[in-house]
Amino acid sequence: MAKKLLSSVQILIQCALVGAVCFLVVQHKKDLDEIYSTFDQSPPHTKEGKASRLPYQRGGLTTYLGFSQYLCSSGKVVPNTDFVKVYAPVSGTIEKVFVKARDQVTAGEVLFKLETSELEIKYAEVLADLRAETAKLKSLQIDHESSVHILEKQLEEYKGRQLAASNKLKVYTKLMQTNAVSQFEFDEQAKLLQNANSEVESLQKQIEKFSVVHNRADIEIQEALIEKQEALLKHIEHKINSAHVRAAFDGMIYDVYAKNGQSVGSDPVLLCGNEDPLFVSATVAEGDLWKIRPRNETIRAVAVLRSNPNVKIDLKFVNKQNYIGGSGIDGMQLLFAFNKSGKSILAGQSVDVYIEADSNDQRVAWIEE
Repeated sequence: MAKKLLSSVQILIQCALVGAVCFLVVQHKKDLDEIYSTFDQSPPHTKEGKASRLPYQRGGLTTYLGFSQYLCSSGKVVPNTDFVKVYAPVSGTIEKVFVKARDQVTAGEVLFKLETSELEIKYAEVLADLRAETAKLKSLQIDHESSVHILEKQLEEYKGRQLAASNKLKVYTKLMQTNAVSQFEFDEQAKLLQNANSEVESLQKQIEKFSVVHNRADIEIQEALIEKQEALLKHIEHKINSAHVRAAFDGMIYDVYAKNGQSVGSDPVLLCGNEDPLFVSATVAEGDLWKIRPRNETIRAVAVLRSNPNVKIDLKFVNKQNYIGGSGIDGMQLLFAFNKSGKSILAGQSVDVYIEADSNDQRVAWIEE
């Protein structure tokens, strides 16, 4: 009798436990139904399989997004220039880095400078040589001009003799008519004038030849040396200016890989990009492409920061890329743009992208251009 009573008690306990479990299961289901009743449809899932924690209002996710049918995809915020690595133009040592990560820069702004002390010493040496060669050229030119000046003074003297002999011969010609001078005296004066004419003509030819030939070769050689020094000086100036590496466009510095005093070669020194506007890149799986609206219609999309679901980003469709493959998954990459406009959003951040889907359940291909 006692055994039967014990057996009955055990059966009652087991029944009570089963009833309690059933009650808990039913109660949990009611709780879930109450939670999901606030959504228009089941919670979205990212590629990682984790539901997005969005700040839903009463009425659900579709109210928050602004459209009823959607696809959810993982995305990445990227700059519109892509990430640009900045390298040193030549191997050397960094003298100073003028920027740091997250700095905004403008086109032409100096980002970093390479050590140029050796170039500056070479520049000073070449400049000194150039000044010396220029002084030597001036000396040659002065010597040439001085020699020409002496000959020209001598020519003036010869022309004075020529004029005097000519005037005297004119007087002798008049005196010959009155027999005031002899024929011998007249002939001697005519010879003096002839000699004076020969001296003037000879010296004029000598001056012309001297101006062309004398010292000209030395002057031309010196001028060539000066041109060579000037070209070398410009080359060194260009290398010194190239050591100042400047920003090619307005943008932001994302990372600085090198420090002052560090040697650089083939490795990048900085990483930069343009964030006006920022882009969001999202991939849609091949099996979901049919749900995207055709190309000739507007594609609406919204992104939400993984790190801060309160940040909602309205996206504007920009472009698409062809089918891509990787890890056995094929799909299409969509590119969207948005204006940063003071939002605390950085390139490289992960987002959940909600893309408006076509409500018609027709598996149609993407309409190409």
